[in-house]
Amino acid sequence: MFVKVCGVRDLQTALSVVEAGADALGFVFHKRSPRYVKPKVAIKIAEKIKGKIEVFAVIRFKAEFEPSFLSFCDYVQCYEYLEGLEKRLVLGVSGPTSLEAAYYILDSSHGRGRFTKYPEDFWGLPKERVILSGGLNPDNVAQVVRRYRPFGVDVSSGVENALGVKDPELIFRFVKNAKEALR
Repeated sequence: MFVKVCGVRDLQTALSVVEAGADALGFVFHKRSPRYVKPKVAIKIAEKIKGKIEVFAVIRFKAEFEPSFLSFCDYVQCYEYLEGLEKRLVLGVSGPTSLEAAYYILDSSHGRGRFTKYPEDFWGLPKERVILSGGLNPDNVAQVVRRYRPFGVDVSSGVENALGVKDPELIFRFVKNAKEALR
């Protein structure tokens, strides 16, 4: 089970994500987000964890994309299509699509942080490239994984003890519960 923790803003949190056994972390570069991190800060953090975990640059719109992201991030996650980045693009979708991407993020909460449900067939997207997000937390992730059996899961607010502030214990529990769900 692939597990991504999104909204990392500092080195200590990044190290907690690595230590918990997550497969990826995300830096949010959308300036209106409470999880926004400056690219300079993200680069310094990425240098310290290089080779230990995959790194995602999370943007909302194409206009927020900076080519420099590709120098320190493995993937670019966006809710708009970025032509030419198909092998490194993680595309947020809210319905069927024929667009090519490395992975597809299905956010059940549509950015509201509350879990609802996912389409049982993932709109026909290749299951081995579907990452579920939206309203997931340590208490519901195992149930969601067992029910939908996606490639991966993504969490942000579900492992926070305050807006934008990650809790290492919640990160650890989320990763453990997600990875053990299918055992």
